Amino acid sequence: MIDTASADTVDGLDENRIQQLIAEKNELQAKLGEIAEERGRKQTVRDRLEAIYTVLDGLKNRPMTYDDEVVRQLIDCVVVESKDRIKVVFCGGLQVEQRLRQESMDFQSKMGRYP
Repeated sequence: MIDTASADTVDGLDENRIQQLIAEKNELQAKLGEIAEERGRKQTVRDRLEAIYTVLDGLKNRPMTYDDEVVRQLIDCVVVESKDRIKVVFCGGLQVEQRLRQESMDFQSKMGRYP
């Protein structure tokens, strides 16, 4: 196509073919951008998992007791979705929804913590 694009052969250009090639180029560039974003997301997940594995390796030789420091390293956030349901989001992106037990809510209500 480049060879045909001289000043003497302007009539030999196929504008439809040029438009198709430009559209194909733009589509491929968009796909490359999506692939780069996906790689970035995967790398972020790998980094978070590596951090979790490091913490878990440190737990191998420890007695199994509750450790607030370890929990804070593993949990990214806790989302209160309703008065009887929470969602725990771990550093690796894993999400676990948990329904709160009614007995504990009844007990806390009797103790004056819930209206």
